[in-house]
Amino acid sequence: MQKTKLLIIDNEKQTAEFFKQAFFRECLVSNAINLISGLSCLDREEFDLLLFNLCMTEAEGLKALKLIRNNHPDLPVIVLVAGHVSEADVEALKQDALEYITKPLNIEQVNKVFQTLLMSNLTRKSNKNHSYQKTGEKQKIITINSEMINELEILHKVANTDVSVLIEGESGTGKELVALALHDKSERKDKSFLSINCAAIPENLMEAELFGYEKGAFTGAYAKREGFFELANQGTFFLDEIGELPFHLQGKLLRVLEEKKITRIGGSKKIPVDVRTIFATNKNLWKEIKKGNFREDLYFRLAVVYITLPPMRKRPEDIDLLVKYFLNYFSMKYNKPIKKIEAEAMNWLLNYPWPGNVRELKNYIERIVILENDEIIHKKHLVKYFPSQMKTAKKPKLSYGSNKDELVTKEPAMVKSLKEEVANLEREMIIQALKRFNGNKTKAATNLKISRRSLQIKIKNLELNGFLL
Repeated sequence: MQKTKLLIIDNEKQTAEFFKQAFFRECLVSNAINLISGLSCLDREEFDLLLFNLCMTEAEGLKALKLIRNNHPDLPVIVLVAGHVSEADVEALKQDALEYITKPLNIEQVNKVFQTLLMSNLTRKSNKNHSYQKTGEKQKIITINSEMINELEILHKVANTDVSVLIEGESGTGKELVALALHDKSERKDKSFLSINCAAIPENLMEAELFGYEKGAFTGAYAKREGFFELANQGTFFLDEIGELPFHLQGKLLRVLEEKKITRIGGSKKIPVDVRTIFATNKNLWKEIKKGNFREDLYFRLAVVYITLPPMRKRPEDIDLLVKYFLNYFSMKYNKPIKKIEAEAMNWLLNYPWPGNVRELKNYIERIVILENDEIIHKKHLVKYFPSQMKTAKKPKLSYGSNKDELVTKEPAMVKSLKEEVANLEREMIIQALKRFNGNKTKAATNLKISRRSLQIKIKNLELNGFLL
């Protein structure tokens, strides 16, 4: 009998030992002691089942579970919880997990849950289509930011439809990753995924690239050529930086989207195409429409659903998670001994606005891993490889607490006036309330026993806009 590959994410080693002894005939058990190690294991190896301790991760448990489900939607998950579970918690868990098991572990309860899942896993393995070949190196969408999670919920809702999707966001926020995720979670996942950057193709070549041409259509057209719409037939076509598409081609694109037929340059025959289209832009298309650079009717046609990705400066809680993930990922890729980053170095990274967003952070961590051989990344390494603009950090300054990974405000050590002390206390209380309620100002205001309007004024006066919102 083929054994089930079980991954356990739990910092208590006895959990893994319990399952190794209880299910040694049925399971091959691997153990990860934290969320980052667990994500790395899931990236390197395919598992049949995940057992996840909801109470020990670097992120809030349910958010960490969302992160796993976003990147591994087909992986069956069982969560471990300590003590009594309320009905509300059970309902929340059902959104992203098959079952839950309470601690301390009881062999009868565990056996009942596992035998059902182990049998269903054998059935799933026997029915699995092994013809699909995964190609390329896939990066994951790593986030515990509430705004980002909400946008990924939209992704999951529309992935298995054929509606056009517009992905908005600054350069480096992960628009192509979202487009790939839409494709991978759709029924077209075994078909082609083609992409072009509209800003990178010369205007005089764009029409030929999109729609193809017939032999003799123009000087140099020595043979018929299919365009991207034909090449992506039955698959997905991703047009990045759609705001750069020449105005005279926007009408032709609109007609293709409506008719689902293309006409090659120099041809008269209309060719049917079955393509799911995804678009991305780092421009404000409404402003482009007002300037006369973009067609309003095309905008409404391509933005049936839109997903807006927040920049890194609005995702401070993700920086620690991303740094550790990339550090682990590139250390394994380049076979380097780097294991962790010191607190002072992490504080430094937290105070940089990351104008290049996730792409800039990823490239920076890769640079350090390639060029350094120390086991621990210190501030001196960051200074060595970072551009000069890193030194100009804006308030509020962020750092990590000494006891646990939590964002706090950090003020310089000096004697403060009573007014300053009150303002600092007020700032800290507001930050904690916003964190507790995932940026929900109404709930935070209720918790602080002030009106929502008063809270908004205080956020503005204390320069907290964009901090945890």
